[in-house]
Amino acid sequence: MPLHALFVLLLIVAIKESIWWLVLLMLFAVLKSWSFSIGRLFFLFILSCLFIGMGHLSPEPHDVSSVDILSGKRNGDRIRYEAESNGQSILLTATITEEETGYERIGHSCRVNTEPLDVRQQSNAGGFDEQQFMHTHRYAGKWEVRSFDSCHRTPGYAAEGRRVREVWLKRIEELLPQKQAFYVEALVFGEDRLMDQVTLERFKKFGLLHAIVISGSHIAFLVFSLLYVLRKIRMTKEKRLDIVLILLPIYGW
Repeated sequence: MPLHALFVLLLIVAIKESIWWLVLLMLFAVLKSWSFSIGRLFFLFILSCLFIGMGHLSPEPHDVSSVDILSGKRNGDRIRYEAESNGQSILLTATITEEETGYERIGHSCRVNTEPLDVRQQSNAGGFDEQQFMHTHRYAGKWEVRSFDSCHRTPGYAAEGRRVREVWLKRIEELLPQKQAFYVEALVFGEDRLMDQVTLERFKKFGLLHAIVISGSHIAFLVFSLLYVLRKIRMTKEKRLDIVLILLPIYGW
């Protein structure tokens, strides 16, 4: 791999994470290894401006009264939603009742009554840096939901995919014991919402947290399993490949 390509990747990461000393170092390294020319310098300048613009947070939306809920993570009687409002990504926190799970709002647009929350400062060295977290994920801010006034299904294939995913997760949780449901959800959907603190510590201890995030190994395992089943029912190789090529985009959706 040419060194200048590696330097360009490190430059992009440094800009995204706002590590400005590394930005200057990688800019110098790119120019030294790539051989200087006006055209290449101009290209690098445009590239840097593009990622600087993408890396900064958008202005906070002044009126968070209507949100499109993308995903959620429950903790006891509290739930944190990732949502969109006014075209910007935001975080919502809410208290849920015993009669609801909170996940049924995923894939829906809701009218909400909210109160803005402050982003916490990093309290100790090596601790959780919420400001950096918000910056890296490009969240425009976070709000506490006082009440959900009304919800309706968000139109579009992306929202329908979220609702279908939620239906499957609910079926798994209803059909299987919690421990088994957790592993099925983690391996098939990359979902860890059933993880308890003991299991989390075990995964951290053995360095296996990556096992509950959808990755190339998960896709390879699913493809291998599907091809194995199709071969057992004596389907031709061409048809097996056709079925895999059709089902993989559906799984991705």
